[in-house]
Amino acid sequence: MFDKFAKDHWEAGPKRGRDRAQDRKMDVDQDGETSIELISAPAQDEERKRLEEIRAELDKERERFTAAAIAFGKDKAALEVRGLCFKSLP
Repeated sequence: MFDKFAKDHWEAGPKRGRDRAQDRKMDVDQDGETSIELISAPAQDEERKRLEEIRAELDKERERFTAAAIAFGKDKAALEVRGLCFKSLP
């Protein structure tokens, strides 16, 4: 469930194709005052970068876990076959 949520939001990207610089230009009010979104943009960029690094680390960990689970399943199957061989001996 989390993978689907993360994938959907990861693929959506920033504001469906609009350039972040364009977004920042639009954040200036008609009076020439800068909006809160523009002021907080560096913090948002840092947070986005931090979250992307965490996501990459979690993806690597998931790949390692999957490989270990596959190896465990193969080892288990091999041991079960060996056990059946020993049981069939007189």
